[in-house]
Amino acid sequence: MRQYFSLKTLDQTAPWLLFVLIVWLCWKLAALIWLVLAPPQPPVARDIPLSYNQSTQVPNISGFSLFKENRVDLPSGQSPEAQIPLKLEGIFLGRPARNSAAVIRANNVSNRYRIGQQIEGTSQRLVAVAWDHVTLGYADGREATLYFGDEGAMASGPAVASTAAALNNPVNQAQQAQNALGDAIQQLQSNPSGYLSQMGVQPTSQGYEVSATAPAEIRNKLGLRPGDRIVSLNGRPLGQIQNDIRALQQIQQQRNAQIEIRRGEQTMTIQQSF
Repeated sequence: MRQYFSLKTLDQTAPWLLFVLIVWLCWKLAALIWLVLAPPQPPVARDIPLSYNQSTQVPNISGFSLFKENRVDLPSGQSPEAQIPLKLEGIFLGRPARNSAAVIRANNVSNRYRIGQQIEGTSQRLVAVAWDHVTLGYADGREATLYFGDEGAMASGPAVASTAAALNNPVNQAQQAQNALGDAIQQLQSNPSGYLSQMGVQPTSQGYEVSATAPAEIRNKLGLRPGDRIVSLNGRPLGQIQNDIRALQQIQQQRNAQIEIRRGEQTMTIQQSF
């Protein structure tokens, strides 16, 4: 009975299986015929020319500055040979630092310069002041350092002819300073009150106070104002004549002076070399 049922089921499903097999064979045969009649072609690379508008949009790399060029352009009318010797003669250390200044000799002329001011006859400006040197800045951002005793320091600037008086002066400026110190010591020993009056300073409990009668040349060079107090010299408190004389003698030997000045609540230190 079971065998009869299996044969009967197979007889019923056989036509459908045959139909599915014939359809599958036809589909495969059709695919094979198309493969023979129309085989697939490999892709062909085509040149696509750029239009005029597209070509103009391509940037020209040669027009870009891809690397920094360290090039220094001199100001117009200035040549590399136009150099002016500089010498640092004095330093004013102020608090805050922006109030500091320096005495610099350029082209045999000494002037006092505050931070930010341009050195006369040069293209440099005073940038910073320290106790033993100053920093000078150029217009192009470069900086140079000038120390005490740097006689050979050069500054770029227009060529300016020195005056005949400066060139033909037979007395060395260092010797002039020594002579002035010797004269001050002598007058303080012989007539202290007369000398202090001549210099326009008045003794106080804390050094000497500068008055309006002080010589304008000294006030301008040192940047002093009436009411300023000179309180110490090379660390020695001022106000006692004998101690002040010894301080001047020490400066005469060392050729260097450190002067402390008070202006109200502000304290300045002047470094002066001879």
